[in-house]
Amino acid sequence: MQPAPDTAPTPSPKCRCSRPVAGRLRDLVCSWSGVEGAVALALTVLAAWLHWVFLNHAGALWRDEAAFVHIATLPTWSEVWTMQALDHCPLLPFALVRGWVALGPGAGDFGLRVLGAGLGVALLATLWFAARTVRGGAPLLALALLATNLTVVRFTASLRGYGLGCVLGVLTFALVWRVVQRPTWRRAALAAVVAVLSVQSLYQNAFFLFAAGCGGMLVGALRRDWRAVGLIAAVGLVAALSLAPYVPLLRHAQDAYVIVKRGFDPETGWENLALAAGHPWAGAIWIWCGLVVASIMAALVALWRCRGVPGRDGEAGAVVFAGTALPVGIGGFAVFLHTADFPTHAWYYVPLLVFGAVCIDVALPAAQRVVRRATPVVAVAAAVAALLVGPATLRLRQTNIDQLAAHLAREAQPGDFILVHPWYAGITFARYYRGPVKWDTLPPLADHGLHRYDLLKERLQAEDPVQPVLAAIADALRAGRRVWVVGGIPISPQPPPTLPPAPRGPRGWEDEPYSQIWGAQAGHVLALRATHGVVAVDPSGAAVSPYENAALLEFSGWRWQAPVYSPW
Repeated sequence: MQPAPDTAPTPSPKCRCSRPVAGRLRDLVCSWSGVEGAVALALTVLAAWLHWVFLNHAGALWRDEAAFVHIATLPTWSEVWTMQALDHCPLLPFALVRGWVALGPGAGDFGLRVLGAGLGVALLATLWFAARTVRGGAPLLALALLATNLTVVRFTASLRGYGLGCVLGVLTFALVWRVVQRPTWRRAALAAVVAVLSVQSLYQNAFFLFAAGCGGMLVGALRRDWRAVGLIAAVGLVAALSLAPYVPLLRHAQDAYVIVKRGFDPETGWENLALAAGHPWAGAIWIWCGLVVASIMAALVALWRCRGVPGRDGEAGAVVFAGTALPVGIGGFAVFLHTADFPTHAWYYVPLLVFGAVCIDVALPAAQRVVRRATPVVAVAAAVAALLVGPATLRLRQTNIDQLAAHLAREAQPGDFILVHPWYAGITFARYYRGPVKWDTLPPLADHGLHRYDLLKERLQAEDPVQPVLAAIADALRAGRRVWVVGGIPISPQPPPTLPPAPRGPRGWEDEPYSQIWGAQAGHVLALRATHGVVAVDPSGAAVSPYENAALLEFSGWRWQAPVYSPW
């Protein structure tokens, strides 16, 4: 018998870059060679263009952004540390903005928005990194879900903590997997550093880190790789300990937060989640739900096929990792919302959408060939929807209060009085108004730079806290000057009802009923005493976000005769 000739394994004909000698760069090029990579690259370019549109049209900072930048640029770090408890995120995003302003580019609104757009584009890069790290492909499914989602585009690029938090959250997810694959101290140390930065950007990232850790430790335990389990646990412990200094600060802030703690309503939360997921795809939340269920099922199938012991080099481990992290992350985020006890808005769910998309992108394409083949079609449809709806939505200015402030700086004269209502609109007005005319809110607050719930709580407990502002309105009209109203108030000669000091009002500490009554009281004074009233600026036709699109009203004249029930 002749000896069998020595033969070498034949490389896969699908791609020459699959040979063992191929480098990372050629692997990346290889992933772009097919339809999947081409569509993923096109989606990345589309998302970058959407960020460019938002950057050039967002304009001035609306109140949440203005408050965020105000905190970041307070004179001392001690003040930043104290006041950040009244915002939604830990210290790191404030430090980033503070550094950006100190370097010079963040001196103006556009420079600040450049930073936000950079973080939005950085998220796209981290999606590629995570996909290449965990499953070795292009992040087509994640991009199809996120790159064309206008809520994600807008709020990862806004001046808040979401952009930086999502970037670091995705990086942490990928680095935890690297520890699972090769549990070395160097990889664990890198994962720990990024995990600490991640939870220092968004509090909810702690729950997503826990979810990724559960997925990684499960895979490690199934492989009997206790070193990986221990290192991943250590990464989570270090990140958790880094949040310890915030505990006393947040406990103290809860006394002020009682004003906004109206309880988490699951029905309203679901509506806001659907709104966040369904922009521009109405009803896309059901697609998300189907993908979540399919990802969990894929993890169970992968465990069954590998008899409960996923191999180190196969795809089953990645599927189990992502398929486990996904439900744990969703459950942890639900716990976070319930614990926070706040009413939610659509943008609250952006970190959940990002984490969910990354998990789905790993679990499904690696496990289901049908899903992988159908994804480019879905991605193209999402891109078309974004092109039809996205530009118009992202071309909206974030606020018009800066324009109203500029108008008042030109038109208002000394002796006039400016009323800004509701009180939180004063945050944006304080950033942009530079005129000499006295202005205030209902109720008057000593600091309009941010959401001073602590000061507002004091006013809610006072008897008739808006009396000084109502007197200022009457004094300006009596002196022949004008009263300007930024926002909207009901104008009626009928006296509004009164409310007892909080928390004896109809909804306890909630400020909305009081704010409505205060506005009605100001409108009552104007209805009784002003002889003329016009809409100086009508916002109805302006391309401005509905979250902060205010009218400007002008009142003048003095009516001497008034009903006997009026104190004015």
